[in-house]
Amino acid sequence: MSLFQPAAEAPPGDHTLLKIRHSLEGRIPEKALEPVLSWFAETRVILAITRNRATKSGDFRPGKGAAHARISVNRNLNPYAFLITLVHEMAHYHVSKPQASFLSAFVRARKRPDPHGKAWKSSYQGLMAGFLSEDIFPPAILTALSNHMQNPRAATFSDLKLSRAVEQYDEDTGLVLLETLPHGCYFETTTGRRFRKLEQRRKRFLCYCPGNKKNYLFSPVAKVRLSHDLS
Repeated sequence: MSLFQPAAEAPPGDHTLLKIRHSLEGRIPEKALEPVLSWFAETRVILAITRNRATKSGDFRPGKGAAHARISVNRNLNPYAFLITLVHEMAHYHVSKPQASFLSAFVRARKRPDPHGKAWKSSYQGLMAGFLSEDIFPPAILTALSNHMQNPRAATFSDLKLSRAVEQYDEDTGLVLLETLPHGCYFETTTGRRFRKLEQRRKRFLCYCPGNKKNYLFSPVAKVRLSHDLS
């Protein structure tokens, strides 16, 4: 076998696929389930459904050596946000997976591709194309997502129009969007830190943290809790 020829991946067993099915049922739109399962039937990617992470909705870790690649998605996402995040991360897998040619391995060894460059965008657009339907997404999300996919961003939900469309389907947690709060009010993040909302700077809001007397920039669609404690 050539030094640069990877061994063929053995498909996961029925038991593994059944576990993935059970993990995804109810977490993504019903009509997206079978197409997504077909991806996992053809790869050895591990799917992890994790606790809420404030800084990201999901991530991808390529396999090293005998270890399999791993995709994680936050468990608190609504079905539409979960599917979008899953497709985003699966696109990373398709860009990173081993290729069978000496040339491609040689090129990768010399230069690591941009994680969200042309190859990733093309993969993401190709994977998402089969889901851009009102059978899967509500009209408002479909419109925003279709526009987003013309030139997808590294941070999907930094697209404010898409983020606002998707968050309408979140469960009521008592959190509100930062952009809806009045200037000068105090709020708490999901980690319990307190801030005061100051002025808007371009697309973000400048906020002051009394705890360490530093200023921070927040996305207007950051989910926060209004604080009535002014001490």
